[in-house]
Order: sequence, then structure tokens, then C-alpha cells
Amino acid sequence: MDILVRDDYLDGKEQNHARNDRNLHAPPSLGAQATRYLPADLFAKYRSIRADISNSEFYSNPKHRKTMEIWCAARFGRAYEAHLGPCALWVHDRDEQTDADVALEVNGVRYPFQITEVQKQDRRRGDEYRVGVLSSRTTVEDWDNGREQGPTWFRAAIERKLHRYGGEVSGLNLLVYLNYVAIEQPYFELQNAVAEVAARFLSVRVLNGNALACISTNSTALNGPLEWMFNPVGLDDDEH
Repeated sequence: MDILVRDDYLDGKEQNHARNDRNLHAPPSLGAQATRYLPADLFAKYRSIRADISNSEFYSNPKHRKTMEIWCAARFGRAYEAHLGPCALWVHDRDEQTDADVALEVNGVRYPFQITEVQKQDRRRGDEYRVGVLSSRTTVEDWDNGREQGPTWFRAAIERKLHRYGGEVSGLNLLVYLNYVAIEQPYFELQNAVAEVAARFLSVRVLNGNALACISTNSTALNGPLEWMFNPVGLDDDEH
């Protein structure tokens, strides 16, 4: 089934997260129409969608944001399954404006998450495919800058979520995709940079191109905090 999204997906999704439930003391809802997938099946679904979309279209058109969320959810599930145990994922096959983007199912219980993305400051998705945007080319300085500034960008993304809900986020699980280049992304530097703000959430987990980690958790239901859990052999080709 195709993923159907609106052209205003990026702005509309974030606004709807805030509009539906300003007080997230309780976990947000994914709604009743979500579909259950095993991690490998969800990644296969992503691949089938992505195969028909060029890189230029995928990275420059906001309507494909939903497909990126599917990639994040699939990678989350595959890493969790590889390191921590069996799981399933619940997502919408269409763009549904709900407070949660994905639910991780473990031992028959669903744990809803919102997905948010961290990019290099002042970068827009798809800049490398826009005519005349020369500054988007990755340089050695970008890798160094990501190493030095990444924790600050990470904290800013979490603070935006905190402020969006007026600080009432004790029921919210965050899955944060670190989508910027860096020589390395040291776990404890990331954790220290966000410790105070992350503690306000039910949990904060991070995903990059080849690993998953838990930065903070106030719940005993899922494992954490946990340092980087790197992809097993065979998962490293999961490019988006």
C-alpha cells in the first residue's frame, strides 16, 4: 500500500502534535488504524516505497517525510530486536495526524514514540539537490563541526519538543534521529549535553546511521539507559 501524505506534512505534523494534546503526562495515542509489522517487514515496506522515488525527489520534497519516519521506525525495531529481544512496530500506512508516530510493541505492550530529526544548523533537507546551493556539499570541516556542535543541536531539538508542550512531557517517549555527519558521536557527550532536559521525558532514544542508544528513561518497562548498540552485520546497508 502506498504512503499518502499532504504537501504540508512537515509543518502540519508538528503543529498537530502540539494541538492534539498540550499535556503529555500520559503516553500519546497512535490511534486505532495503525498496522502491525515485524521490523524486517517494515523495512521491506520502506524499500518498496523508496525504490520508486529518485534521490532528488525523496530528499527535496517534504511529502516524503512520512517515508523517512518509516525508515526510522524500521531501524529502531531492527536494532532493538538484534540487541534486546523480539518486538513489533505499529505505524500508519497513511499520514494520520496523531500525537505518536510509531509504537514499539514488546511482550504484547505498545509503547508510543514521537520521531524527531536533528540536522546541521541552517541545513534544509535536500539542499544537496537544489540548484545553486553549493554550501550543502559535505567537507572535512562539516565532519569536525558535527563532532563539536552535534550535542548542542541535539539539545536544541529536545528543547523544541519540551517547549512545544509547555514542559508537560512526562508521558512522551522521543526517538531522535541524528541526521548529520560527524567524525564520531560520543554517547556520554550527547547524554551530558541533554541530561537535564531529557529527564523531563518518559524516555529519549537516539538513532544514527548505524546504531541505537537510550539516553534517558523514567520507565522500567523498556531497557535503558544504554550506550550505542551498533548494527549487526547485514544491517549496515539500510540506507535511506
